[in-house]
Amino acid sequence: AGRSSPQDANPTLMCAGFITSAEFREGERRWHRQNHGEDLSEEETEERLRAWLRFRDLDGDQQVSWYEFANAKAMIMLESSGKMAACLTEEEVEQARAVFREIDIDESNTICETEVRAYYQKRYAQEVALTLRSPVRALQLVDDSVKRMFMSHDASGDGLIDFDEFLAEEAKNLVMDRRRAAAVREKLCDTG
Repeated sequence: AGRSSPQDANPTLMCAGFITSAEFREGERRWHRQNHGEDLSEEETEERLRAWLRFRDLDGDQQVSWYEFANAKAMIMLESSGKMAACLTEEEVEQARAVFREIDIDESNTICETEVRAYYQKRYAQEVALTLRSPVRALQLVDDSVKRMFMSHDASGDGLIDFDEFLAEEAKNLVMDRRRAAAVREKLCDTG
């Protein structure tokens, strides 16, 4: 028997044409238990839900429609074929380049851990100054953000991120942000 999908664990989860947050949690827990023989922690479930909604819930209504799901699958296909960056507009590439340059303090055309750490320290210090985060939480977020950046962006694993690696990963966020904005505009037009 091969691996199953979360929806295979309970096929009725898709009946309404939407997958709600509660349905996703239940389906993900069942799928994990069925495929790994152990329960998924609440923290891991919530982390998976956040990722699920971030990349699939285009209109922000905390549920994923068939349209949103199909679009997310198309994005995965683009990403896996290495073609996501080709979907970016010139403006989006320049936005990514500006962020890359901001992080690349020594202008070496690569970013290292020290530069990424300095970038996130500055970013989270601003949030602390605005009392949006506690200093302790900001320190935790710096460490987590640096780790995530290198796990996701350093495709070569050499401890440096060049612009192509950076753009390949950022393309996902830029395209999803564009799609999310379009979905919100569409929803506003439908209700207005």
